This record gives sequence, C-alpha cells and structure tokens, in this order.
Amino acid sequence: MQLKKVYDFAKGLTEFVKGIKEINAVLKITTGIQAALDIVMSPWFFIPAAIIAVIAVLVLLYNKCKPFRDFVNALWKDVSKLFGGLFKWIGQAVKKVGDFFNGIGKWWNKNQKANQKANEQQKKRKRQIHERSQERLGRPWLWYR
Repeated sequence: MQLKKVYDFAKGLTEFVKGIKEINAVLKITTGIQAALDIVMSPWFFIPAAIIAVIAVLVLLYNKCKPFRDFVNALWKDVSKLFGGLFKWIGQAVKKVGDFFNGIGKWWNKNQKANQKANEQQKKRKRQIHERSQERLGRPWLWYR
C-alpha cells in the first residue's frame, strides 16, 4: 500500500515535470511570435514597408493602366519642361563654382612653387653666409678685409 502511494506520487511528479516542459516550449514559441510582432509593428519596419507598398502600387498602375501611364508621361514631360531651364542653370552655376575652386587650386600651386623657390634661395644665402663666416673665423687675418 505504501509502495503504491510512492509510485503514484512519483508518477504524478513525472507528469507534472512533463507538463512544465510543454509549457516552457509553448512559452518559447509565443516569445518568438511576440518578437516577430514587435519587429513588424515597429515604425522602423512599418514606415519602409508602407513606402515600398506605395511604390509597388504605383509601378503596377503604371504597367497595367494606360490612362495612368499617359497621365504620368504627360506630367513628366511638363515637369521636365518646367525644370529643364532650372537644371541647366544649376549645371552652369556648379561649373562656374568648380572653375572658381579650380582657379584657387592653380593659384595655390603657383604660390607654393614661388614659396619653395624663395625658401631655396634663402637656404642658399644662409649657406653662403655660413661658409664665409667659417672661412673668416677660421683665418683671423681675413677679419679686417
């Protein structure tokens, strides 16, 4: 009788542990599902997904709906006429700014070459002065020349 009670208790405990393990597995699955939902529901996922969906709808409309395609083509033609002059002006302005900075670069290079030449002349003059002073200091009879 006592042995049967111990056996029943051990069997019940085993069933209890199995149930806890099953609950743990279910909790892991629901945690994974919650993590996936967190990603899907965050703005970092939702906003780009919405933008991609809108682009996909517009592409589909353009490819499948002739009135929409004609409307978009006409709109693009008008916009390109409107902004064509502006884009040309911007291109010319960018070119002039580039030419300006190119001119600064040329001036800088020219200035650096002039500085380098002046430095070389200065070094040469210092060397000459040093050599003369060494020559005269080395021979005192030349001091009063």
